[in-house]
Amino acid sequence: MNAPNLWQQLLIAFLAIVSIPAVITLLGKIHLLPLAICLLAAHCFPLWVSDNPVLSTILLIVSILYPVLVWGSKVVQWWQEEQYLRGRLLATATPLNTAEDVLEPQGDSWYDECDW
Repeated sequence: MNAPNLWQQLLIAFLAIVSIPAVITLLGKIHLLPLAICLLAAHCFPLWVSDNPVLSTILLIVSILYPVLVWGSKVVQWWQEEQYLRGRLLATATPLNTAEDVLEPQGDSWYDECDW
């Protein structure tokens, strides 16, 4: 495969420079930026990782647990709000039909006029 020429290299560099802030912003909003930084550091500094296996493992675990706990708390909060709103709606709702209307057929319906 041929190596990219100068213009292709400039285009690749320009796209990388333009997309890096968007990627960092997106990772920050979805709370995965600490994990990305931890993995990047482990990739860039493998000797430090091999010299400090306990600390690097702790950092990796913490950077994994952070988004899990943040998103887990958001899911629990959403579920609690949903349960509260559902209970409030059911407490204030009026039924459309009473039990007698459902159990007893009406006398003037088309059902009574049909020959079965």
